[in-house]
Order: sequence, then C-alpha cells, then structure tokens
Amino acid sequence: MVRRVERSAPSELQPLVDSRLVDPWYYSLQTGRSMDAHEAARHYLDVGAAEGLLPNPLTDVEATGLAPDAVAAAVRDGSARLFPVRPLLDDVALVADAVGAADHPGGPVGFYLEHAHAGAPVPQLGTRSWRRFVAHRQQQGDALRRIVKSGLFDRDYYELQAGRTFLSGTAAVWHFLEIGESAGLTPQPLYDRLWYRGSANAHMPLKFASFLRTGQVRGAAGPHFDGTTYLERRPEAADHVGGPLGHFLEHADESTPTVPAPASGIEPTELGALVATMRRVAADLGEQERIARRPSTTYARWWLDAAVPEAGDPTVPVAIVSDAREWTKWRPKNVDTVLRQEHPRWTLRVAVDAGQPVPLSLAELHEGGRVVLVETTSTSWAERVHDVLSTADEPWACFWQPQEAWSPHHLSGLLSGVADGVGAHAATVDSGTGEAKDTGPLWRAELPARDTLLWDQPRGLAGMLFPTEQLRAGDGAFRAEAEDQYGWDHLLRSDLPSTFVPFVAVRGSDLGALPLTPGLRSTHEHVIRAEHILDWPLIEQQVAERVPGRVSMLIPAFRDRLLVRAAVEHVLAHSPADIEVVVVDNGSDRDLTSVFAGTFAGDPRVRIRRLPRNTNFGTASNVAFAESTGEVVVFLNNDTEVQAGWLPPLVEALEGPDVLGAQPLLLYGDGTVQSAGTVFNGPDSIPGHLLAAHPVEDVKPEIDLRFPAVTAACMAVRADVLAPSRGFDPVFANGMEDVDLCLRLAEERGGSFVTVPASQVVHLESKSPGRFARVESNRLRLLDRWHGRLPTPDTSQWEQAGFEVLRLAVDAGLPQTGRRTAVKPVLRRRATVVESGPAAGLPRLRWAIKNPATWGPLGDVWGDTFFAGDLAHALRHWGQEVVVDRRPAFQRPGSDDHDDVTLLLRGRVPCAPLQGATNVVWVISHPDEVPVEELAHGYDLVYAAGVPWAEHMSATAGVEVRPLLQATNPDRFRPSVGAADVGGALFVGNTRGHMRQIVGDAIEAGLDLRLYGRGWEAFIDESHVAATYLDNVNLAPAYRAAHVVLNDHWEDMARNGFLSNRLFDAAASGARIVSDRVPGLEEIFGPSVQTYDSLEDLSDLASADLHRWPSQDELDANAVAIASRHSFVERARVLLADVLDVRGVAHSLHELAR
Repeated sequence: MVRRVERSAPSELQPLVDSRLVDPWYYSLQTGRSMDAHEAARHYLDVGAAEGLLPNPLTDVEATGLAPDAVAAAVRDGSARLFPVRPLLDDVALVADAVGAADHPGGPVGFYLEHAHAGAPVPQLGTRSWRRFVAHRQQQGDALRRIVKSGLFDRDYYELQAGRTFLSGTAAVWHFLEIGESAGLTPQPLYDRLWYRGSANAHMPLKFASFLRTGQVRGAAGPHFDGTTYLERRPEAADHVGGPLGHFLEHADESTPTVPAPASGIEPTELGALVATMRRVAADLGEQERIARRPSTTYARWWLDAAVPEAGDPTVPVAIVSDAREWTKWRPKNVDTVLRQEHPRWTLRVAVDAGQPVPLSLAELHEGGRVVLVETTSTSWAERVHDVLSTADEPWACFWQPQEAWSPHHLSGLLSGVADGVGAHAATVDSGTGEAKDTGPLWRAELPARDTLLWDQPRGLAGMLFPTEQLRAGDGAFRAEAEDQYGWDHLLRSDLPSTFVPFVAVRGSDLGALPLTPGLRSTHEHVIRAEHILDWPLIEQQVAERVPGRVSMLIPAFRDRLLVRAAVEHVLAHSPADIEVVVVDNGSDRDLTSVFAGTFAGDPRVRIRRLPRNTNFGTASNVAFAESTGEVVVFLNNDTEVQAGWLPPLVEALEGPDVLGAQPLLLYGDGTVQSAGTVFNGPDSIPGHLLAAHPVEDVKPEIDLRFPAVTAACMAVRADVLAPSRGFDPVFANGMEDVDLCLRLAEERGGSFVTVPASQVVHLESKSPGRFARVESNRLRLLDRWHGRLPTPDTSQWEQAGFEVLRLAVDAGLPQTGRRTAVKPVLRRRATVVESGPAAGLPRLRWAIKNPATWGPLGDVWGDTFFAGDLAHALRHWGQEVVVDRRPAFQRPGSDDHDDVTLLLRGRVPCAPLQGATNVVWVISHPDEVPVEELAHGYDLVYAAGVPWAEHMSATAGVEVRPLLQATNPDRFRPSVGAADVGGALFVGNTRGHMRQIVGDAIEAGLDLRLYGRGWEAFIDESHVAATYLDNVNLAPAYRAAHVVLNDHWEDMARNGFLSNRLFDAAASGARIVSDRVPGLEEIFGPSVQTYDSLEDLSDLASADLHRWPSQDELDANAVAIASRHSFVERARVLLADVLDVRGVAHSLHELAR
C-alpha cells in the first residue's frame, strides 16, 4: 500500500505552487478536469502521486526510481528541483543562458514553466516550440480519454513491453502517449504502429488515437486485424464502444481466426496462438527495456554540471596512467587540467617505447619532476598499461588521455568517495561520440549493472579511480585481446565496487577512444560483447542434438521490415524440406520485432530473436546459429530472395567430398550475376566475385566452381563443420567476415567451397559506385591476418568462362591509408570462329539481345521473353554466342564491353546503342512509340516487323529500315504437336485494361469460347475463362486442338502491317486463325488465316462443319511452308549475314536464303 502524503492546507501549499513543480495545465490533462494551481498541488499530493500521475511535463520522475510517497515528499519540500530533467529540455544550456534558472524554487523546470505560461520567450522542447508543445499535449489529453473509453488498452500487455508496472491505468496510458508510442510500444497485441502507419499512410503523431478517431477503417490495425474486412462481416461492430477491434475481441475466443486484410499476404491464425506469441515477444522486449535502463538517479545534469564535491584526503598519493602513443609532438592542451589539480599528491606515469625518442612535449613535462616515463617494449594497449602499473607505488590509480579535460576537483573529488578496496567514479560529458553527434553530448553518471553496461555504448575509464593492486592481477587485469576496448572489457569482467561521486570530473570528445592504425576502425566492442552472449563450447556440444534433415535459414535483420518479410516469404514459398527460419532483429526499433513476430505468428517454422543493440552481421549471424536446430544451416542476407528450386541442389552439394560449404549463383535484382564464387587476386589484394555484373550465360558448365571461399550473403554449411570454428569473427564489421571464416575452415579442416548454378538467389545489393566506401578497415584486417597465407591467384575460371585476364587494375579512388587493396581483372573475350555447322569458319560473335520484359517471374511469362529465347537459340544454331539482357540490365557496365553485337527487340522500351559494338534494332511492336530520331542515331542496322512501316520510315528517317517479319520456332510449333480440331474457339491474351473487340464479338456471336488471360472477370462471364495463364509449352497443342484461334492486333500494329507473333505460331501448328485485318496477312499466311466483316461472318467461320476452311492436310502443308520461310533460324541467318556485312566479313550466308 502506497502511503499518501498528509493533506495540506492551502497556505502550506504556496511554496509548492511557487515552485511550479506541479503544473496545473499539464496535470489537468491527466486527470481530465480543469484545476487551478492549488487544486492541482493538493490533488497530486493526496491522490495523483499514488496513482503514478506526473506533476509536470519536464521532471523525469521515472529516472529517480523513487517510490510515489518519496517523489511526492520531494515535490512538496522542493528537493525535486534537483531531479533529472527529461531530454525535452536542455537544462544545462538553460541554466547557462538564463539568469535565475538555477536559483528558482523549482529549479530550471519551474523557471521554464513559469516563463512559458507567462508568454515569455523560451527554448524549444525537443523539436517543438512551446506553442506547438502545448497543442500536442492538448491532443494527448483528448487521446487519453478516447483510449480509456475504447477499452482497447491492454495494460498487462503494455507493462510486459515496458518492463515495469504502473500504479494506475491512467498512468499506463499516459506513459504510452508520452513515451511508449514513439518508442515502439503497442497498446495491445492486434495493433502495430508500423503496420498501421504503412497501411493507412498515417504519418501524424498519436497514431493509435488516430486509428480510433477514424473508425479503424483507414488502414489495418496490424498484420492480423483489418477493421474494414471485419465490418463487411459484422456491420454492427461499427457501433461498438471499441469499434471493430473491440467488437472482435469481445466475441472472439482463443480458437477464433484473426482477420488480416485480404491483400496483405498474411494468413489468419488462431487468436490465442497470436496473443501467446505477442506476449512472449513483449516479455522479451520488456526484459531488454529493463536491461537498457540507466541506473536510477536523483541528480539533474544542470546540478552535476555545477557541483563541487567534498575533497578527499590530501595526503593520499595517486598514479595517473597515460601512454605516449596517444601524444603528439605538441603539448596536449588538456594536460594543463591535470597539472592544475587541487589534490597535491599525484604522479603522471607515461608509457614510452623503449629505445625510441620521447615526444618533445612529454620530455619537457618529465623535466618538471611530476612525470615518470616508463619504458616498455609491449605493443598492446593493455600490456603497456600493466607495465606502467608495475612501477606504481601509489595506492590509487586513474587514467588520462589527451582528449580529456579534467575538473580541478577530479582527484580530490574521487578520493572523497573511496574506501578500503572500493573505488570511485564521477560523471563525464562526451561531446564527440557517435551518439552525441546526433543527440547532443553523452552524459555518463552512475555505473550501471553489468547487463546494462554490456549493451550500452562502450564506456572507457575516464572519471574513475581504482585501487592500484586490484588492477594488477586477477579479474582486474587488463586483457591484450580486448585491444582498444581494454577499459570497457575490464569493467565488464571485474566486479570491483565503486562509489559514485556526484560531479562532472571529465569533459572531452570521444572519451576512451584510442588511436588505431590508419584505416582501421574500432570493432572490438563487438568482439567483447560476443564473448559475453555466445557460449561456443555449449553450442558445439549441442550440435549432436540438432534435427537430422532439417535446414535452418539464418537471417540477421536491421530495420528494413519489407526486405526482411520478402526474404522470409521467399524462403517459405520455395523451400519444401524440413526448414526453420531464425530471424535475429539486430537492434532495430522495438516495434520492428513486434511486426516481424506478428507477420509470421501463424507459421511455427519462423522464430524471431531480438538483440538490444546492433551487433553487426557476424555476431547476429552467430546468435542465429546458436538459436537454430538444423543439421545444415544457410546464412542468408535479409536483402535476398531465393528462387524456386534453390534449396535441394544447395544442400546436396554439401555431400560432395571435401566440400566445406556452398553458395548459390547470386544474382542482382536485374538478373545479372552478383557472385559466381570468390576469386583471389594476390597477396596484397582482397578477393573479388567471379563474373560480377556478367549475364548468367557467362556461367558456363565447363567452369570449375570450386573456391577457397564463398560469400555469406547465402552460404550453406553443416552445423558440425561450423561450430568448432566459432563462426564469424566479430572483429570484421559487415565485410570480409565470410572470407575469413572460409579461410579458417579450410585451414582447420582442409577442403573447399562450391558454387551451385542450379541454385539461384537474388541479392538486392546495390551496384552503385561508392557502396564500399567504408570497408577499408575490414580489408586491412583481412590482409594483415592472412598475410602470406592467402590463396594464390588463379585465372583458370576466367579462362573457362571464355576470357583472358590481361592484368589486374587497381580500383579508382584513394583510401585514407593510401594503401589500395582492391583490384579487378581486366578481361578480354577470346576471339574464336565457328567450328562446325552451316556457319563454320565464320567469326563467333557475342550477341546481346535486349529483351524488354522485366527480370523476374512476371517477365518470365511475357511473349517478348519467349521471342528472345527462340531468337537466341536460333543464333546459337549459327554458331554465335548469345546473352539475353532484360530490364533493367540493358546496360551492363563492367561486362557489356565484351559484346560484339547488341540487338534491341524494340517495343515500348528503348535502349541506347553501345559504343564500339555493332548495334541492331528490330522494331517488333508498338511502332507509333518509336520516334524517327531514335532510328537515325547510333544503329548500324534497323529492322521492322511491318513492311508498310519499314518503307515509310526509310523515307522519313533517312536511314534504311529493312523489313523483317516476326517468326516461329518449328521445334515447338508444328503440325505433329497434337490432335487437330477438338473444338471451341480459343483466345490467349490479357485484357489490356479494356474489352478487346474480337473477344466481345466472339461472345456476341455465340461462339464456344475458351480464354486464357488476366483481368477478364471484369468484362465477361467467368465460365469462358479457362485460366489466367497458358504455359508456352502448351500453346502449340492448344492452337491445333481449337476449332478456330482468335487473334487481334494493337491498333498501330494493324495499321502499319505488324503481323503478330501468334499468327506465325498458330499457323505453324496447323491451326485455323480468325484475325482482324492487317496489310500483308493473306500473302504471308495464305489459307491458314481469314478475317471477318460481321458477327454473322465470324459465326460462319467458326461453324461446326468448317466449310469456309481448307482440309487439315492442306493446313498442315501450309504450316510446314510457313515454318520453313519464317523460322527464327531463318531470321537469325538474315541478322548474322547483315551484321557480317557491316563488319566487313566475307561470307556466303545470303546464298542460303529460303
């Protein structure tokens, strides 16, 4: 039971009212009724403090950790003026700038509130002016009452996330509105802020209140509840006090399915299972919130900033430890703050390199007698510290770095807090850390508990005083392995007591940072943290317990929830084996973990683990491995999309002799190769990716795809192989850790790694220049660690791919060190001739066909893709090398310089000609979208699939446009593909967004229509739609089996004589084709195609007796003739002959014309 403060008379409350520590405006927002200053003060002391209400918007009551009665007493007697101030207000700056702020009875908080309410100019609160702050808090008060009334706030669930309890429901909701919502806490399991923001396009503050205010129909509440969908089922839910969500929760039980939005891709799951999952996640988040919480304090920064501590024993000697490697030749300006210490008995002991010149600035100080130089041959920071400490006879020791400016009370103040075996520490202010650059100076005060210290930003030894003997041995000894983080490592490993002395002892920039070798970045924070969170002996021991046959996908994730969701969904869709997916949220915003968990709550194969802080790829992947249960694991970047059939060949490859691990063929998002394996370029160069930015056709079957290393963007390895190596070394920060791991595995076990082309995974890594601008440190660490032991360069794989390596070129750009470590091979494609066949002896040119279809599953079914594939096959018939580029890989910087010929299949998508190549454009569709000037610049040969248009453009564009009709592939489209005339009229095609004329006519004429295509349900009876897609391999039998095949053209194609590809394919299959009118139709296709003038005419052409058509034997004979004259092989002959003419190569291909 909380003790309430004794009721006070109005006159007794005047000092409290004068202090402004109970702000009546702000306090009234929480209570829901207007109060004057005396009423608010009395209510707070009598009721509000006990209910956890906040007295004002600026005092950080939660940070004090005090019980409500103690807070109320401090508010009443005015000592709360010294309480911490919320980050909204820079209390230190206010005290510095405003006379009287520190002396106000309410301190800076009371001073600010008094002046703000009086209309005087005051600083912003966070990003808001006082006027906007007031308006926002007024909205917050309205939101409080709306949320409470709805009954949707699940206090127990919220307390799990917050890692604390609240004294009342009002206090919990107000905490959510003040802090929780912006920190990613959610009011109940079915609501998710991120999901709602995305689905509702809601970017205003107070999103949950907006969700309630707009009737819960502007967007889905979360992955598993959509108000609009629920209202369609239960319209009466609109009148429920809690809206659709409240109605659902009232009427649902644990087995009730959730209600995701139809197009969300989320499968309904049982409500009980979802809530259990979300509560587990909430509890984990709450524990991390507890760990991350700084130690309770009753000291405001402004007070610490001005505090003068009591002086300790002036007779006690103190050793000040420093290292000359941190000094420059100039005298550090901050050393004067050491020399001017009030405490008289100190000695500055400085490590210097034995036998080396001492910096002049240090030598001058040494002559003064207060500085002792300690010669050492040690190289590590920790060992040098121990060498200095071994000379110290002072009972107390502290540390000084040149970036530290000491308070004159530094030593005397710390000595006031020490006792036998108990050290002391004070506050520090760091203006230059990574956090400080974004949020202002980083203040450190009381040392937190070890768990909090572990997950906080690393803390050095500034502002601390230690018993010297405790630093020399045992748990207090510094470790060389901790490198530049030896101080933080010491604090984590030792359990030495230390008393906090409340004053600022040290100010500076990048406190604790040590100078590193040029080019290196400090990464031992991650090494040390990994040591504390990963028990590798236990992990290795548990390998035997892993599930045989199970494959675990290990995905470290940071922030981008859409990429992560896509990566997981692709794995689940394309991995038929016994799998699990372990996603490690690597310190993202808290609500990302919740949305991940909610998204996959219905699938037991997916597990989410969150780390309180970003630990980089290596440690997060190792944690995922430790959490997994499969005997095979696959490390997978969160920006990958596995493709159909990817997993079985990848896992099967691990069964090969001496195979340590395997990677798929990694592709960029445009379908070009990202990595076909890792190749080494020399002892002083980092490895690179084989065939990066090349088309997949360059990954030839004859290439030996065994490598010393592969990339961990997607890498499969057996758990029993990985565990003894202890996974990725966290000293590498998001780069080179995979190469290092592979080299260690090969060195420890022997064997190699393989790339599996049958397994393909898209890696959405950017190909933009400069993406490696921050990786110099990783490169240097790899080269230094493996100096003299890197695999020797091997060009055989490039040669097997058809390229000569002329030399290695250094990457452009100069790194900080001037040590350029990245090279790339300069390649030349070997010139060869066709060895056999009808083109024997002719040059074997490399053709790059530009297919307008987008890369990926959608583009796979475009007609252009099959057209390009058939043409490529035909050119290979003539001995040519062919690659096919799809959008957006029309340009391939880094590999398209090897292309001899570019051939653009021009429809709606242009492509710039390639300098140095023979450039060909074949306009096969949409001629009205091809500007005249495009054809006149850069192309060596121009073709058109419409004779009238070719003649017109030849005259208009000033260049020769050669007629070249579309074609067919007789290997697929031929009379022998199946039975003829099974019946019905057939149409294959999508709607194009409107009713196509020939389809409408067929239905109106009463034809028995079978239709394949997308979007038709909006225009015709669904009974006519056989399927949304007809696979290309089934087209020829379908054409031949139809009574008649219906065909039409885009208007500009019909007008300009562009005969559709369907005409060639259907005619070559022996089909009867009814088409709209196009110039040249009868001349090309003869009796196989007829047109119609009326519905009666169309009905007559499709009559059961087929009296308007020739016999099937005649149609089949015509089909053979059409296929002979209009095959892709014949078109390829024309193209090759004309290209050779342009290139000045003698040949006889024109004589082979059919």
